[in-house]
Amino acid sequence: MAVSASTRRKVRTVLSNVPWLFNLARGSVRFGRESIALGKLTYGHLASAISGSSEWQSVLPVQRPSKVSVQGADIIAWCRSQDLAQGHDAWYLSPSQWEASPLGFFRSRYPSNAGIKVAKNEAGVEGAYMVASAGRAMAQKRAHNHLHQSVAWNFFHLNGVAPRLYDLLEINGRTAAYVVEHLEAEPLHPGDCQEMVGRLKGLVEKGRAEFVSSYGWENADFQEPDCNGNLIRSGDRLAYVDIHNFALRNYDKTLREVALAASSASHFGGQSGVLGGKFLYQEVPGVKLPAKRSPSSRMRTYDKLLAEAGISLEGKVMFDIGCNLGLMGAEYLRRGAHWVHGWDMPYAIDGAYSTLMSIGCTRFSQTAGPFGPETRLFEQLPEHLKATRPEDGIVSYLAIRGHVNWLPGLRELPWRYMIYEGHQNDEELSVYLDQLQQLVPVRLVTSGSVSDALSASRDSAIIERLA
Repeated sequence: MAVSASTRRKVRTVLSNVPWLFNLARGSVRFGRESIALGKLTYGHLASAISGSSEWQSVLPVQRPSKVSVQGADIIAWCRSQDLAQGHDAWYLSPSQWEASPLGFFRSRYPSNAGIKVAKNEAGVEGAYMVASAGRAMAQKRAHNHLHQSVAWNFFHLNGVAPRLYDLLEINGRTAAYVVEHLEAEPLHPGDCQEMVGRLKGLVEKGRAEFVSSYGWENADFQEPDCNGNLIRSGDRLAYVDIHNFALRNYDKTLREVALAASSASHFGGQSGVLGGKFLYQEVPGVKLPAKRSPSSRMRTYDKLLAEAGISLEGKVMFDIGCNLGLMGAEYLRRGAHWVHGWDMPYAIDGAYSTLMSIGCTRFSQTAGPFGPETRLFEQLPEHLKATRPEDGIVSYLAIRGHVNWLPGLRELPWRYMIYEGHQNDEELSVYLDQLQQLVPVRLVTSGSVSDALSASRDSAIIERLA
């Protein structure tokens, strides 16, 4: 059938905006050591690519908020009784104040520089951040709830405005709290407030943020010398600590840009013979771009294996070796893992931080390689993870063994179970288990196979460490 010139132009336009194309003459496209078969290519992949982004609010944040139960204490009443730094909508506890509070029993589970911001509005994480009061009804309606505010916080952090967010908590089912990076304040420099307000206005003018405050830029929160106490200088960093006057705009576009930028950092970034662009290795939640791997469907295979083994990820510390963009780590956080620490090459880690932040993940840390037989994995852990008990640690070793073998550093990491995935065209699973036995005594708990998106089938397994 003849194809008109106008049709060819339309197809070319579509493909020019989609970072993938299969080399039909070859019948497959190469991703480093791996390949994908055209038989896996369906209309759905093309339709997904052409249709564009989904509404981000329906899928983000990926990370599940942490739930904390505090027995015998009314946190709101306690905060009211203390001399704490506070604004209209929240109280703030420094690391030492948090340690001494009724919430202090879990402070050590976070980095040592973590403080906590307790919301005054008792409506849980799905409730509004802003406390209702005269003159704020419209602002409260336009502002995000706590769940979406965590995504906004990460956006402002990535754009040099906010300190890092470590977690969103729901305390006793009704009080939201933010675990945030605590910055030791130093004297501000002349012009610091003007510079920060300029950064905020720039994001608004670019259409990436919306100013929801009812009082406008003339509000004291944006005035010299210290933006009403909201501006902190710590060394060379400036941080604005009250970003709740802002909401995200056009965030689907922002997510798409992050995904396209991250594709150049992904492993096995195949090159298109026509477009010269790279393919995504892993799908990014909230963005309809095709990829070789689908972390969400891939994880469903491991959900079944974990259920067969009687293992829950809730509250666990995940050691994600060969994390790539960290999107399997995001799936672990979706299932309630307390923290994920990932290792990979610098070019992947650079994209992983912005990718995970952009999809609303906060409970993670990363080590950039290279890594190999001499890598001391335990020594590279953040201090707050070094006290992890073996029964609380799980290793994720997905499609990495063929690249780095079994790392000797696995001996020192505190873990009991491993989520394992091999490579296509591997030998029998028992061959690789015997190799792992040379490092640590293990047993196979359960096994299966995984095949997702455009990826060929490979072995999957849950492995238990015996000592």
